[in-house]
Amino acid sequence: MSVPSYKVKCVMLGDPSIDTWNLISEHIQCSFTKRYKRTIGCDIGIIDVQLPYEQVTLSIWDIASSDRYRFFRSSYFRGASCAILAFDLTRYDSLNPTLINLITELYTTLGAIPIILIGCNAAKVEQRQIPRDVIDQLCEQMAHTVYFETDFNDERIISVFEAAAEIILAGMGRSEEDRRIAYEWKKQRLETLMIALEEMNFCINDQDEVEILTRQGIFSINILNGAVYFESIICSKCNNHSCLYKKHARRKSLCIVSAGTGWSNQELQHNELLTLAKIFAIIENDLPAHVLNQMRQVEECIDFSDTTEEQHLPENDIQLEENHENENIYTTSDLFSCFSPSEAYTLLRNHRIQFYEGRLPYSVYILLKERYEKIIRPF
Repeated sequence: MSVPSYKVKCVMLGDPSIDTWNLISEHIQCSFTKRYKRTIGCDIGIIDVQLPYEQVTLSIWDIASSDRYRFFRSSYFRGASCAILAFDLTRYDSLNPTLINLITELYTTLGAIPIILIGCNAAKVEQRQIPRDVIDQLCEQMAHTVYFETDFNDERIISVFEAAAEIILAGMGRSEEDRRIAYEWKKQRLETLMIALEEMNFCINDQDEVEILTRQGIFSINILNGAVYFESIICSKCNNHSCLYKKHARRKSLCIVSAGTGWSNQELQHNELLTLAKIFAIIENDLPAHVLNQMRQVEECIDFSDTTEEQHLPENDIQLEENHENENIYTTSDLFSCFSPSEAYTLLRNHRIQFYEGRLPYSVYILLKERYEKIIRPF
């Protein structure tokens, strides 16, 4: 079961002499390819924090603390749920007045938000100028403040992000006990839905999705949140071109809303019934007009190879394509087993022809190839 996640914004500042980005660079999962702190006064990165029963994605805004960027900082602060402030333990002026002025700016713009203080260069004990009691006194004057001492390239820095995530969730009224109860309830509801799907011969992949293959494309229905994604098979734009490798998958999120509440004898909730209704609507090809209009938006390739070189295929392969042109295939992962090895071989050749002529996306062709080869060569 996937863990529920939150996405929040966290600003990071510090004394101008401290490279705050270098402090967190080893834990950044995603960021800009270039650093813009010297030009626009801000770098942005993503850090995923795994907590018990929750996953929090922190969008870290590393904001420059120089005076020349003071005018822009208030706009960068907006929307932040937490602030991380770094100072140098070997320099008293990095705490007062530098850090005190930054806290004043934050409180003026955002109010009394949670603050995490980081004392850098903790290993330089002989050069330390800021005693611990001064820092503790500062933390007592502010609400929701946590203090850490660390060094650069220290693995303990991950504790800072975990503390930030915990403080943010606590501010949202999500204590660990509340998160545990919610997680256990969702897990129980998910098990009930999975039992119902397994009884109807549906297979759930590692992403908690039910995959349904139709002649229009591949539908992926997430059983946790009911999200439906569609990837087209037929491409009207490159129908007559040699489109061997489509660089961008034509995958789109479909908006499907409920027209009624429904009922169940297995105590399924409304959102779970809606997920089942989406699955059966896709299999029965009974989708409403507004969903079909959304599917038409991905019928054309974003990027295709417009080459004049044609693929020369044997005549018997072309005849196989004509025989299966109007075949209506829809299936889940389990239903591939209904094909015999000879039928799977014939269908695989047919899909290979469609792929070479640009009428079948590369990702769909690979998926079909893997499943058909398991039938042709099971061992």
